[in-house]
Amino acid sequence: MIAIFFVCDGPRDHATVPHIVGRIFGLEISANCHHWARLSGGGYGRKLKFAIRQAKDASANGLIATVDRDRDKRAQKLKQLREARESERETHPPYPTACGEAIPNGEAWLLDDPVAVSNALGLKSGDEVPTVRKANPNPKEVINKLMGDRDRMEALESIAKGLDPARCRHASETGFEDFVRDAQGEFRHLIPKA
Repeated sequence: MIAIFFVCDGPRDHATVPHIVGRIFGLEISANCHHWARLSGGGYGRKLKFAIRQAKDASANGLIATVDRDRDKRAQKLKQLREARESERETHPPYPTACGEAIPNGEAWLLDDPVAVSNALGLKSGDEVPTVRKANPNPKEVINKLMGDRDRMEALESIAKGLDPARCRHASETGFEDFVRDAQGEFRHLIPKA
């Protein structure tokens, strides 16, 4: 088990991203989840540097930082995160810091594994789980509809626990493929060899 400090957009991500990372790494994660800090000025770059300090203070093995692209067409949030990570490494020893951007939001990563969605929600064989392409521009709305009256946080967590990155056929479009590659690269010395 490794201890990871997570900084994400909100409670839905707190319920899912640690389980997704556990599935990517193939091991149990001790998650310490936080929202992005509200800092004046500096954008996401300053927020990432602050999160790195928080993660180190919490004695975490590393940091996972994710954002939703939402309406940001130019991927400025992710660019700021990566630039801040590199800037931090110019003056401090490298610290495992994976950055990811869900396009348009974290529900796209979940929806991209229809088997995990179907199993977690107990859908009947005739119930269709729309592809991420069909769900755009709002995968969150599609997942909410599929969940019906189930407890949303429990349902999202259940989907994330069953997610298999190999089944995510549109990972290059949702930002998931880049996130997996970044996370595996940043934590390569802490995860077992496949």
